[in-house]
Amino acid sequence: MRDTTLRLALIALGLATVQGAQGAGAQVQKAWGPVPAPREGVFVEAAPRTDGTVLAATGNAVFLLGPGGTLKPLGSGDRAELDPAGGAYGLWKQQSFEIFDASGASLGSLPAPPFARFKLAAGGKVVYAPRIEVRREEPWVESLRLVRPDGAVLSELPAAGLEISRLETDRIVYTLPTSLSARTPDGQELWSISLQVHKFESAANRTILGPRYVPGRVVHLDKGRQLAETPVEGVVWNLAIAPDGRLSAATTRTLLYVFQDGKRTAQVQLPVTYANSLAVSERGLVLVGGQGARGEGRLLLYDRLGKLLWQGEAGVDRGGYRPTVLFAPGGSRFAVLEQRGLSVYDVQGGQP
Repeated sequence: MRDTTLRLALIALGLATVQGAQGAGAQVQKAWGPVPAPREGVFVEAAPRTDGTVLAATGNAVFLLGPGGTLKPLGSGDRAELDPAGGAYGLWKQQSFEIFDASGASLGSLPAPPFARFKLAAGGKVVYAPRIEVRREEPWVESLRLVRPDGAVLSELPAAGLEISRLETDRIVYTLPTSLSARTPDGQELWSISLQVHKFESAANRTILGPRYVPGRVVHLDKGRQLAETPVEGVVWNLAIAPDGRLSAATTRTLLYVFQDGKRTAQVQLPVTYANSLAVSERGLVLVGGQGARGEGRLLLYDRLGKLLWQGEAGVDRGGYRPTVLFAPGGSRFAVLEQRGLSVYDVQGGQP
């Protein structure tokens, strides 16, 4: 009776633990939220930060969400772009792309011709700006530039037909119609492989990908060389990889696969109608956001062996937009983004 009372008390506090076989578990507690999107807008992007705050964008405006769910406007323009680590953001303003750090201080301004695209690396130190022309009334990437916020060009690379890219401070990984490549910001090729890619995620020179036209496969690369290929049941919906590149995960519609150094450590049937988002932390934790059978947003936390550690309900947009899950750097917090609200959770436990 005493144990039951204690567990009910923990749940009432928003703190719940599911223990593993050796007693190793994780405790998750909501820090704050959901914070509603301002002015009847919708959140479209978020970037959890190491200090516990979150940068969030509504499409054309950027906000800093702080302890207790305080919402501080930082700036607005025609469109917004966030650095995934939450160190910087950019705003399109007419014919320019202006870059700011998370405090709102200007880092620089770049010309933004029609159809321009921009991405930011951590802290806004490197900016990715594809050169685009219009073919048959559709935008077509011809090349990409890597520049500093002050406008200094680090490199310009041919990239005809560029499709997917991941920009990091020390490299850019990108796909062309028949290849996947990685280069340094000054344009030096690190590796390239002839492969048609449907989707990928990359970190620390490790890559997890789903090949195009080959459903039911997950491939891991290490510095462009194939580390492993694993069959999965169904089409790959989500991919994620930890910052050190060792732990990774993939989901199909209702199955979770977890990998360590490219080798599968778990296959889990998820209690969702479908998995909408996926994140992997430096602490060896795997987080899934999905849609439950009753239209509720489901949050599921697993260890690297596929053991369920915690589950919760997002609860903002029942039957509407599905939750997007994002770990903060370090993995001690995660954010749950929905169109009409954003929540932040603290995590204790997990095994590095």
